[in-house]
Amino acid sequence: ALPYGTWDQIIPVPNNFIGYENFTLSAHVAPFELTTFNVQVSVRLQALTSSGSWIADLASNKFTLDHTKKHEWMRVSVTSSNGLPPNTESIRVRLFLDDTTSASAMCLCDGVQLVPFNYPVPYYPESQVYRVMTGDDRIPNLQVNTLVADGNAVFLGDSTVISNANISNIAHLAHSLLSLRNGWSNYGGSFQRPRFTKNADGMVYLSGMVTGGSFPSTIATLPVGSRPENTEIFGVDSGGSYGQVRVYNDGRIVAQSGSASWVSLSGVVFRAASV
Repeated sequence: ALPYGTWDQIIPVPNNFIGYENFTLSAHVAPFELTTFNVQVSVRLQALTSSGSWIADLASNKFTLDHTKKHEWMRVSVTSSNGLPPNTESIRVRLFLDDTTSASAMCLCDGVQLVPFNYPVPYYPESQVYRVMTGDDRIPNLQVNTLVADGNAVFLGDSTVISNANISNIAHLAHSLLSLRNGWSNYGGSFQRPRFTKNADGMVYLSGMVTGGSFPSTIATLPVGSRPENTEIFGVDSGGSYGQVRVYNDGRIVAQSGSASWVSLSGVVFRAASV
């Protein structure tokens, strides 16, 4: 059994780690509420054989936790820059406290990860990657090797190995005013200006009111990444009666029918095509 304040995890070397020279271990730690003195936290990477025998310490680092800052997370990390020794089959991730004999030497630990890069992936805890990119704490689905948004869950801390993470599949939050064409203009007053918003789940929302154009004509064109896969048709409020707006896969937002006095774009919602 490990003594107080020691945490180990042995990780078989993933195939896509091979060839990398740099490996970074990171975690978030905080003093436990009952800790009564400053705690020294060490983080270490070790190379192991297939039988689990120690080959070499790859890197180590030490940090001090201020015991008065209860539940205030501090990020700790260590990077190995010399590659893996011959015969390395596993990497042991080790976090331990210098005082390993006292039950008072305790700390909280969250979001342990190992990546084959110079720097750890930014998150606090695992949801931080998503938060940094979108401003939203809710990440629908997290997969190792690829980050994908397709559900609705909140991720809390857990030990994770992320290898060659590809974050390009998480859509950036897009929010922009529409550039109007063909005589269409902002209705003005206290009404919302015409705009589009693309959420991180890939849904695109139009809103606002336009006036002055003719039918049928293009109101504006959406950028690549915020267009539907195929033509979408929507019933909208136009001059207090029925109007129709179509959104094409080339990005055109077309006022198909209605009253030139005004056309509301609110209620036009569709899923963007994958790009």
